[in-house]
Amino acid sequence: LVGTDEKVFYDILCTRNYNQLRLIFQEYKFRLPRHDIEYAIEEEFSGYAKEGLLTIVAVAKNLSGYFAEKIHHCMHANDKKHEQLIRIIVPRSKTDVIVSIKQEYSKMYNKSLEFDVTEHTKGLFRKAILNLLN
Repeated sequence: LVGTDEKVFYDILCTRNYNQLRLIFQEYKFRLPRHDIEYAIEEEFSGYAKEGLLTIVAVAKNLSGYFAEKIHHCMHANDKKHEQLIRIIVPRSKTDVIVSIKQEYSKMYNKSLEFDVTEHTKGLFRKAILNLLN
């Protein structure tokens, strides 16, 4: 991986659609079985570039899983991140994406998203989030 051309990573990850990226990730893993794309990014990038590229990879691999993880973090952080929770749930609440996020959340955390919302939020905020989820 030493000497990786960063421009190639940017060009590929920032211009291809998610289906193309998933195929590229499979090919990358096939050609370099000991290292996945995340490993390469971790080794070759730092700071916001690394964070941004890893986010692109995570979203391309599993959009619903990405959002389920972010929602889980919002509710389980020491300083509950209600604003972030709103920014994630509101735009997706009237779409099919929220259904797949809820399914992925259940798979990842062995409990329903609604259960966690009930456990980790209060009052009108809880009621609003639960309404958006249903």
